Amino acid sequence: MDRNWEVFEVSLPTERWLNLLDPKLEEERSEITEDLLEAEGREFVAEVRSKLDHALAVLAVEAQQEADMYWNAHKSAREEASEDEQGRVGTRVRILGVSLVAEWYRNRFVEQVPGQKKRVLSTHIKKGRGYAYSMSHFKKEPAWAQELIQEVETRYAALRQRATAIAKIRRALNEYERLLNKTHSDEV
Repeated sequence: MDRNWEVFEVSLPTERWLNLLDPKLEEERSEITEDLLEAEGREFVAEVRSKLDHALAVLAVEAQQEADMYWNAHKSAREEASEDEQGRVGTRVRILGVSLVAEWYRNRFVEQVPGQKKRVLSTHIKKGRGYAYSMSHFKKEPAWAQELIQEVETRYAALRQRATAIAKIRRALNEYERLLNKTHSDEV
């Protein structure tokens, strides 16, 4: 039975690979080229990397929904609060490289020209170690804002943990790819 494994553009089904472990199928196994084996490994890396990028994007949107909730509640509270009860803390979500960033910043307002609209200057609040911001960063905020920040930050912390898990998988995949490169080079 003549099989040309190189004509397979699509990978073999898992069940077929497992069937090829049968000791009686040595002849069929011998027809599988190194190029096919390498292609299977490369396809695996590409698919998993794509899935990791997808998972990170989904995670970022989930975090952005938390930010949206914060901003909607913040806007409502600001409309009803007196000047001294105004919240000054903002949040944003973004992807930097292959990392999720859900961060907080403090706004201050500077008058440029008397009578004109004030300019907003933002200062990033450092998170520190761990997955969550310390609530001590927000102790000067009004009670309503502290409560809202605590609620959102609790969710952010869980999302940061999930992003860390994705990063660990990505590092393991990079190690797998490095080993794949080594396996299919002249170094072996």
